[in-house]
Order: sequence, then C-alpha cells, then structure tokens
Amino acid sequence: MQWNTQYGHTGGATDATDWQVGIRVAIPLYNPLPAMPSRRRSNAPRPRGCSAPTWCARAHRADRRRYDQSESLARQADDIRDILADSNALRVFTLKQWQSLGRRSLFDVMSTERDHYGLRIAHLNALHDRQLANILLWSLGGVSIAG
Repeated sequence: MQWNTQYGHTGGATDATDWQVGIRVAIPLYNPLPAMPSRRRSNAPRPRGCSAPTWCARAHRADRRRYDQSESLARQADDIRDILADSNALRVFTLKQWQSLGRRSLFDVMSTERDHYGLRIAHLNALHDRQLANILLWSLGGVSIAG
C-alpha cells in the first residue's frame, strides 16, 4: 500500500492551487521468482551417499586438509606456550639481575619484556586460530582438536 500526496501552487496573473491525494494498492496474484532458486537447488544433481567416487575423494581430501591444518595450529599454540614459559623465566632472571646485581642494563630488561609480551600476543593469536579451526571442524561435523 502506498500513499501519494501532491501540492502545487502557481502564482502570476491568476493564482491556482492543486491538491492531489491518493492511495495505491497492489495485490500480487502470482509471483514465480521467489520459488525459482529453491526449485533450481532441488533439481540440481548431487551425489547420494558416496555414489560418486570423485566427489567423495575430494570431500575426504578437503576434510583431511582441514583436520591437518587444525592439528598444525594446535601444535603451533603448544610450541609457543613452551617458548613463552622459557621467555618468562629469562624475563624474571634478567629483571632480578638488573635489580640486585646491576649486571644488566635497562635496555636488556626492556628487550626481554618486549620479547616476552610479543610472545604472549603470538600465543593468544595461535589460540584464537586454533579455536577458529575447531569451530570450522565442528560446523563440518568433524572431530575437533582438544585444547
């Protein structure tokens, strides 16, 4: 339903004012367009079960790649966690040497702090990537990588 309103005024030797008010109502009796995409999808050829060997082989390879990628991301997050623990020990040791013995410069302390917090960010990014890979595997009905 659509409302229309118009107003017009002309000036000059003779003044004229026009008013128009209207309602337009459209009632669709038949619209085949919304059903067309769903009809095309339902008529599209697709393999049933695993009757098409090439399709099944491609799907299996794609699933295997996703699973391998997820495992790789899990190993990467674990490796960064181990490096992060070593970095924290080095950071604490450097800070103690600088505070008590004066054997380290402030630049050494700042460098170890920068490295340590850079590794923490890398670890969080790796955990985030790992979680996204798990979500992808869950959405595909696969098995997720623990962690």
